[in-house]
Amino acid sequence: MQGLEITSDSKKLVFSIDKSNFSEQVLLEITKIVRLEYLIEKAGFSDEVINIGNEIKSDWWEKNKEQYTSRLL
Repeated sequence: MQGLEITSDSKKLVFSIDKSNFSEQVLLEITKIVRLEYLIEKAGFSDEVINIGNEIKSDWWEKNKEQYTSRLL
């Protein structure tokens, strides 16, 4: 994907994003999502809770994806 580069070493995964390809609002939303996922991982929820969360996200996406992907076509 142009404008996005991901590199990895033994301790870090580094995302480099070309700011000219994304609005500040999009970058802030991406940061919020990554932080939320980090906090969920850190909380140590059981697999059952994680699975319920993933199911909710999947159901939401199926109901709403047309609204977001139709802009791309």
